[in-house]
Amino acid sequence: MRTVILLTITTAALLLFGCGTHTVVTPDPCEGARPVTARFTIYEVLRSGTKAPSDTTVNGMVLFAADERYDSYEWQIGSDTRIRRDSAFSLRFRLRDAPDSIPIPIRFIGRRKPDTTCFPDDDGVDTAYRELLPLSDPASPLLGSYHGAHVDDPADTFTVTIYVRYIEDSKDFCSVVMRNINRGCSDTSRVSCGAVNEKDFGATIMEFDGDGSYRIADGCLNPKGIARLKGRDTIEIDYVYDEARIRKKFIGRRVK
Repeated sequence: MRTVILLTITTAALLLFGCGTHTVVTPDPCEGARPVTARFTIYEVLRSGTKAPSDTTVNGMVLFAADERYDSYEWQIGSDTRIRRDSAFSLRFRLRDAPDSIPIPIRFIGRRKPDTTCFPDDDGVDTAYRELLPLSDPASPLLGSYHGAHVDDPADTFTVTIYVRYIEDSKDFCSVVMRNINRGCSDTSRVSCGAVNEKDFGATIMEFDGDGSYRIADGCLNPKGIARLKGRDTIEIDYVYDEARIRKKFIGRRVK
């Protein structure tokens, strides 16, 4: 009898609370919405087509690209009075030997039908301003010495140095040299001002290729890969080397 009473009370309580008021959550129709905002990215582009976001360029090829879809696009680059209306386009800025550089102002206007339900004051037009800084090869932020290690052997540290080589007894640019990738590679040609490994060099990225040559005397075992500058002081170098095409990743911090 006692069990029956307890079951009856429990059932009644469930029915009582079950008939209470339910709170219905209505989704916010403006959640995730935002007013029309002009956003774009500047990329430096190497000859191979490899690109990296950067407001600085060396060797000149630059891609300008809107980050979102707009109904219309309006670009003005520097003092050029021409208006470009593509969502993305490339330009080359030739600056090889200039010791100093001048920032180039970039203006982008994006227009799109606004969401006036969520943003009554949005007129559907927004303007963004940036600057592009062209640099000569010797001024590239990528140059320097980086102390670090391969990720698969962090205790074995060493220093990778990237620097500009000049024609003897002059200030004329000759080549970009990278020592110690692969480890022990001197990368300097003994018969010319050039480097053993071919390079496609920018402000924040550099592709390099040993061009199929295994020069034991120079310590270079046909390294091929890409170096990327992260921020101002960290470099990541992904590459393969030797006849077995051993895959390595070097991460280093700037020491010079």
